[in-house]
Amino acid sequence: MFSRREALRVFGAAAALPLFDPGRLHHPLAQVPSGQAWQPRFLDVNQVETVASIAECIIPRTDTPGARDAGVHEYVDFALERAEATVQQRFTDGLTWFTAHVATLRRRTFTELRRDEQTRLLTELSESTSSQGPAFFVQMKELTIEGYYRSEAGMFQELKFAGNTFLSEFQGCSHEEHLSWQPAEANSTAERDS
Repeated sequence: MFSRREALRVFGAAAALPLFDPGRLHHPLAQVPSGQAWQPRFLDVNQVETVASIAECIIPRTDTPGARDAGVHEYVDFALERAEATVQQRFTDGLTWFTAHVATLRRRTFTELRRDEQTRLLTELSESTSSQGPAFFVQMKELTIEGYYRSEAGMFQELKFAGNTFLSEFQGCSHEEHLSWQPAEANSTAERDS
């Protein structure tokens, strides 16, 4: 059975389906001038902190960096700023609903909850039969996976991508049972000729 992190690694390696025009996502995140802190361009500061906390629950720090370490919240802001208006609206509506939902259930903000409470709440949300909660959480998971596996931490530390390497020679399979294999057509032709 796969752990959640192993499953995310598989999704990342398979380049999870993009939500946005892929041509727009090949631009690197805007460089922050030296001495200045990154500032969100689409989400407000409180929304960014909520997004960062949700993303960290989805991909927590283990022996490799977590979502927060990889700057997934910055990626989400970057992607949403460049997304179509309908995608932006769906996300902000979902985030607004999520914030109100947490306040109603827990009387605190999501970022004020302990990690185990956050994880429990997100698990309940993913299993919910309501329409808006699970839809927002799916969108958040997709953005988290995209952002994480497009980051240096996700690509090089988690997936161990070695760059554009090439093989000067390919040995092929060395298992004894595979060395004598021949395509069916070659066998049929050999039998007819004998």
